[in-house]
Amino acid sequence: MHAPTETVTEPDGAQLELTDIPIRPAAMPLRHNKVVRLEHIRDASIEERGTLLSLLYDVLVENWRQARFGPCIQGAVFELELDGPPRLFSLLDGYLTVSLGDGPAHFHLCIGSHQGLQTETSSELARHRQCARAAFYRRFSADGCVPGSWGILLWNGAEEQMITLYLPSPFLDDRLKPMREPDWSRLALWNQLRARYLGETEPQPIPEVV
Repeated sequence: MHAPTETVTEPDGAQLELTDIPIRPAAMPLRHNKVVRLEHIRDASIEERGTLLSLLYDVLVENWRQARFGPCIQGAVFELELDGPPRLFSLLDGYLTVSLGDGPAHFHLCIGSHQGLQTETSSELARHRQCARAAFYRRFSADGCVPGSWGILLWNGAEEQMITLYLPSPFLDDRLKPMREPDWSRLALWNQLRARYLGETEPQPIPEVV
């Protein structure tokens, strides 16, 4: 069982427990100006995809029903969700593009080596844009007893948050309504992902509820 990398006290007193995910680059040959499409990503192994592409594929494609996502900073929280598997999930010049439905809405995340397409991107700006850290998180209430949420955080090279991936909580149902009793089976995806990306062989202990 991996000990948290760090525990951060947030401004409201909540405790954010972070466990870093080792980031391994993609082993598949990639040309920065050639699109890698969903069908090729689907057929690749975790080693071929690299950690970040594989992790985002697992959450947003394989388990899209269970995930919400978006930036989360002081004063602005986005909790978006997909209504089906993304029709567009592709990689170009280090940027992952994910569609949000049948319309034009989509988002980009820089998760790999980035050079620029029309003009060359400076190495300093490329390092700023590219994801440099990923971590599993549990957010505990201000009294430090009951976890409020489970998920994954990504930061860029300037330590700015890129996206939060919200995983199912045992305290909330699929409509985000409080449950009378915690349903610990809702941590299945959390434990599956930790096993896959941290190598854990046992689920995390159920936290004490008071």
